[in-house]
Amino acid sequence: MVTTKPVAPRPTGRAVTRADEICDRIRLDILSLKLRPGTLLHEEDLAATYRVSRTPIREAIRKLERDGLVTVHPRRGAFIAEISLRQALEIDQLRELLEPAAAHQAALRISDDALLEISRALEALETVSPGPDDYVRYLEIDVRLHQLILQTAGNETMCEVVTRLHHRMNAVRIVTTAPRYHESIAEHKRIIAALQARDGETAAREMATHISNATRARVRAFSIGGT
Repeated sequence: MVTTKPVAPRPTGRAVTRADEICDRIRLDILSLKLRPGTLLHEEDLAATYRVSRTPIREAIRKLERDGLVTVHPRRGAFIAEISLRQALEIDQLRELLEPAAAHQAALRISDDALLEISRALEALETVSPGPDDYVRYLEIDVRLHQLILQTAGNETMCEVVTRLHHRMNAVRIVTTAPRYHESIAEHKRIIAALQARDGETAAREMATHISNATRARVRAFSIGGT
C-alpha cells in the first residue's frame, strides 16, 4: 500500500470511524490507480486486503458512491467509476468557473503558515526524475492546496460541490500528472505567490490558467487512450 495521508481533509468536530479510514485508503488506491476505473469491488477481497470485517467495507463503498468514485449496479455489484472525456470536460468547465472565484475570495484571509507549508512540500517534490510515489504525493498536496482555498473562501456550498468534482476527477488526474508534473508544480507555486501577496485578481487568473492547462492535458490523454 502507498503510505500517504488521506487525500481529503475531514470536517472538524466529528470522530473518524473505521469506515472513514477504509474509505480514505480505498480512495488513495483509486488515486494511485491500484484500483483502476471499471474494477469490480469484491467485499471479501477488500476485507482481507484492509484486514477488517465486511461492515466498514460496505459503509466505505457507500461513502465512495456518494463521492462519485464508485458506481453501484443492482445485481452486478460496485465498480470503480469510469469517466468519459465529455464528463471530464464538463467538470473542468465547472471548476474553471468556481475555483478562480474561490481563489479571489480566499486571498485576503488565507493562512500564511498553511501556504508556506504547502509551498515547502511542493519544493521538496521538484525532483529531476519523479516516480509513481512522487505523483501520488504531489496529487495529495494538490488536493490540500485546492481544499485550503475552497475552505478559506467561506462558501460552504461551493466547497462541497467542488470537492465532489475533485473526487470524480481523481482517476483522470493521476494519468495526466506525469507529463505535466513540473509544469503543474510551477502553476501551483504561482497561485501560492499571488495568495501570499493578497492579490486576488492574480490568484484567480493563475487558478484559471492552471485548470485550463490541465484540461488540455486531459484531452491529449484521452486522445491517445491514456484512461
